[in-house]
Amino acid sequence: ATAHDATARYAAIGQVRDDLRAWLDGRPIAARRASPHERLWLWSRRNPWAAISALLVALVALTATTGYILVSSAYHKLEAQHELLIGQQEQTRAARRQAELNADNFRDQYLRAESNVQLTLEMFDEMFRRMVVRGTGNESAFAFDGFEELLGIETTVTAADAEFLEDMLVFFERFATANAENRELQQESARSFRRVANIYHLTGKFDEAVQAYQRSRELYHMLDAQQPDDGWLVAEARTSREMALAMSRKGGFRDAMNALREVKSLLAASHHAAEPDVRLEIARTLNLSGSLLPRVLPDAEPDELVELLPASLRERLRQRRRQIDRRETGKPQILRNQRLILEAIGMLEELISAEGNDPRYLLERAKSHARLSELHDHADEPVESARSRTAAIETLEGLVGQFPETAEYQSVLAQVLSFPGDVSADARVAELERAAELTEWLLDRTPRNPDFAQLDAAINYQLGQLLSEGNSVDASVTAWTRTLEVLRRFAEESPGNRDVWVREIAVTLELAQLLLEHELYREARDLLRAPTARLQRQSRGQRSFDPGRLVLARYYQLLADAQTGLGDERGAAQSRRQANQLESRRDGR
Repeated sequence: ATAHDATARYAAIGQVRDDLRAWLDGRPIAARRASPHERLWLWSRRNPWAAISALLVALVALTATTGYILVSSAYHKLEAQHELLIGQQEQTRAARRQAELNADNFRDQYLRAESNVQLTLEMFDEMFRRMVVRGTGNESAFAFDGFEELLGIETTVTAADAEFLEDMLVFFERFATANAENRELQQESARSFRRVANIYHLTGKFDEAVQAYQRSRELYHMLDAQQPDDGWLVAEARTSREMALAMSRKGGFRDAMNALREVKSLLAASHHAAEPDVRLEIARTLNLSGSLLPRVLPDAEPDELVELLPASLRERLRQRRRQIDRRETGKPQILRNQRLILEAIGMLEELISAEGNDPRYLLERAKSHARLSELHDHADEPVESARSRTAAIETLEGLVGQFPETAEYQSVLAQVLSFPGDVSADARVAELERAAELTEWLLDRTPRNPDFAQLDAAINYQLGQLLSEGNSVDASVTAWTRTLEVLRRFAEESPGNRDVWVREIAVTLELAQLLLEHELYREARDLLRAPTARLQRQSRGQRSFDPGRLVLARYYQLLADAQTGLGDERGAAQSRRQANQLESRRDGR
């Protein structure tokens, strides 16, 4: 009834009456007190500006309060995340410290293992080197990976040494298998197989050498397939050539030529075919291919020995050789080899023109000319042979003059000088004397090198023959005595080498004949007395060597002549009986 708003008041007095009765009866009434919201709204209508101000203040307060709550909540979340991150960082640092500790431990273990492997490899190298240089006092360092390098150093390694070194290969094989990803070990295994193959090669065990060469080739090929490199390719090519040479020396001419053709194809098809080192290897392969000829008679007696046999047997052997020679090494084979050598010379000329006078190229070209000279000689082309021989000698003399301490240049020059040339007797003697000086220098440095020893013996043998024909008896005796000294020393170290002891016997008989012709009976007897037991042993052990008994008979005949000259008739009679018994056994009597 007292509301300021007329619409909110009772509309009629009757409404007031009804509410009063209801209130008295305890019943609800129509009139009610305004709610706070209604009072606020009414107040706002009466005081609009004050209401707006109050509303703005309330909104600001609400916004501030809400913002504070949100910021506070976010801060607490960030603080929790920060604490979590701190914990994670601490865990990470701890994990890193552990990882670094583990890495240090692993590195230490790896370095120890690496050190042990390297130490073992170095020990193997040292054992090999000591075997190679033992007894010479020469402790200088050698590069002895390949057979060509071995030709210039001491090679006193025996077959027993080779077997020991082969056992050492088990070590490298096991390491290579267990460490298939370790390229260094694979490389060491390849080098080791090649070294052992070269030792077998030098000791005449060609089958074992070929097997070891094969293993080395396989490993080098695998290394090149994993990571192509011209170094692996060159190593594989050299190993293959050495293997082909071993095949040829044991009589496998066709196998050797097939291996060389495979090497040439491998080099020519590689991505490195244009590289100078690879082209040099191709030229070397062509040179070796052009140098190999089928062995006429794998067990043929040396020419020196054939000359000492009875005339009928000597002629039969010569006829047999000519027949096989015409069939196996006729003109077509010589022409093929000449083409191969000329191809090598052309390639080497290109290398020299492009790269300069590299000693490697000059040496290989000189070898090419020397081989071509031999082929022209086989083909009965003396002018061409002399031209090629002169070209080789001129180049080699230049290399020896420029590098007087390089054994390979000296040995190759000595070899070329030992080849027969179309020169006068005096000039030939001068060439052989020069060659003998070179081989003497080589053997003074490496007295047990088998290649140098046989070359020295062959040169002095030829020199002795020329001097004996010129009636220079003392000089001839000196040359042949030098030959025998070298051959005997080598025969003692390689008792299974048939060629050596056969040549020793042949030279002994020729020298004895020369001494007897000049009535030097005591020297002849002393020369013939010592080797008789060895000749008897060797002739019994070589059943396929039928002329052996005849040579031994000749030996006793010469000994009888020497004993007769000294007045020892009893000894002479005994020597003649032994000679007659040997000849009777041949005739079946």
